[in-house]
Amino acid sequence: MMLPPRIVAHRIMYYGVFLLVCGALGFIATENRSASALVNGIIGGILMLVLGALHKQRRTFALPAAIAVAGIFTASFVWRTVVHLRDVASSADAPSVAVIVLVLVMALASGYMSVFLFKNLKV
Repeated sequence: MMLPPRIVAHRIMYYGVFLLVCGALGFIATENRSASALVNGIIGGILMLVLGALHKQRRTFALPAAIAVAGIFTASFVWRTVVHLRDVASSADAPSVAVIVLVLVMALASGYMSVFLFKNLKV
């Protein structure tokens, strides 16, 4: 069942806020050592906020772009989760549990968003 564009746009924007918050949490969880978590959270979050606003204005390219971005984020977060879990298994400079959980939650949320957005794509 496809939802109205306004609702889909709001979910895209909520996902953007989620990415912003996760970027800040990632920065905090790494004890302020990972500025890239903060920067990537800001960039990804703002990108999704903009795509959500554009989709709300019924720009035809916004939803496919949001699907692509969410898909790339899903792949990236799954990859980071696997790398972190491998580090834990090999006891090689393992990240904190908070970082692993955060990246895993981001992977799951991004995967959900990818599927949700794809289901709402008009072909």
